Amino acid sequence: MSTVRYESGKSKRFEIVVYNCDDMSFTYVIDAFQLVLGYDVTQATNCANLIHNRGEYVVKSYSELDHAEAALDMLYEYGFRADVVDKKQK
Repeated sequence: MSTVRYESGKSKRFEIVVYNCDDMSFTYVIDAFQLVLGYDVTQATNCANLIHNRGEYVVKSYSELDHAEAALDMLYEYGFRADVVDKKQK
């Protein structure tokens, strides 16, 4: 599996929202965020804590839908419940 690349210079329209799942350990979630989203341990841990405390959290935003969907597909492979949300549709 490859990490989805970070995009710079464009408006980040498409957000990946990950929902809390009590069946996953923090270690598992942190490792997956590092592999899929390219986060370091601190970023991945912060996201895991926010998801746990809030029930959901926007873990990353992308300017291109296909990039967001690629990351979403990888998160699905790891067993996450997640969605891509179009900020313009909110």
